[in-house]
Amino acid sequence: MLPPDLQNPFLVLSLRMKFPHAWRRVQLFFADDLFIYLRPKHAPEDWLGALFYFGQLGTGFREHVVPDLEDQHFWRVFHLRDPRSAEKRMWRILWRPDYGYVVPVGHPEELSGAFFRPQKILQKVSLWRTPTQVLQEHFEQEWNSSNSDVRAALPWCDLAKDERMWRSIEWQIGGRQEIETVAPAFCKLETEWQHHNKLTLSVIASESSKPENRWLSIRAMIMTRTASRFAPDHRLSRAFDRIEERNQGVFNVPNGHRNAWRMPWIEVDPFRPHRGGANIRIQINPPTQHERLEAALFLRAWLNQHAPDLLPDWFPNAA
Repeated sequence: MLPPDLQNPFLVLSLRMKFPHAWRRVQLFFADDLFIYLRPKHAPEDWLGALFYFGQLGTGFREHVVPDLEDQHFWRVFHLRDPRSAEKRMWRILWRPDYGYVVPVGHPEELSGAFFRPQKILQKVSLWRTPTQVLQEHFEQEWNSSNSDVRAALPWCDLAKDERMWRSIEWQIGGRQEIETVAPAFCKLETEWQHHNKLTLSVIASESSKPENRWLSIRAMIMTRTASRFAPDHRLSRAFDRIEERNQGVFNVPNGHRNAWRMPWIEVDPFRPHRGGANIRIQINPPTQHERLEAALFLRAWLNQHAPDLLPDWFPNAA
């Protein structure tokens, strides 16, 4: 029997595969857009496996799936209660000897889970033949250890997409603080967009192995109910340019991004790897008069210290 949240798959397929001693059928269950769950027809009820899926089913599907099954490039799946005393959640563990994936039960979407690296090696394990209880008991020691990599992965599962992106930027100079505080303050003093619903700051960090192609940029989009457009290219752009000069980084997926399908120790080329960089959005609502006054006081001090040449743009009467 499948776990409760997987008991209504939108598609079930059956593959006939050659095992060492016989041909067997393997059932494939499509219950979310991230994984294919699988079970050989002859297996015990607690046997469950999983493969990458990413919502793609069509030409070449069998060519991806069968080699992964034959080469044991899939996970065994079991469930454990949260090891932290204050938490009551159940977690789905997708385990194999080289790397694993952990996700809260009932939250199959991509941004709810995180990768981890098993720390206790189980030599020459057969993902087809090893009983689920053996794998689970083997894993429970690191699950209950506060120093294990899987325990470090659990808090990551609660992070929003933008926070994951922030934590994956490798900073050459500066950091995120001025982008999150100074750039929005400049936006609050901008007058053209005040009668619109909101303004969105887009922080884009490239992903590149070539230093000359690494960049981080800040752009502002004025959002209305029916359209969006870039904010005027004048003093706001000059302010953003100065912030960018002081804060530069590159989106470095392998360094700590637990949602990346290309961690250095994950030897896999799934259908949809993360590429291209980070795009972080900061929403800014039209400020109150008090918020505009606070922003003006804050920016006057910041400009005096870090960009006095830009003071006339924002404070024409400044001495």
